[in-house]
Amino acid sequence: MLDRIDDDLKLLHAAAETAPAEIHGLLTVISARIHSLITVALQLPPDIPVQSGGG
Repeated sequence: MLDRIDDDLKLLHAAAETAPAEIHGLLTVISARIHSLITVALQLPPDIPVQSGGG
């Protein structure tokens, strides 16, 4: 799963490099945010229960 996310991030980064300036900035921010979220998720202990949003 992480390999697939990494591949998707590489594609997003490549798209950002060739995008017009206003879109480049947005894609760069999105890519950075996703990378940060993945980094945090990898630091969570595996035994923490995940809650669904169902209420």
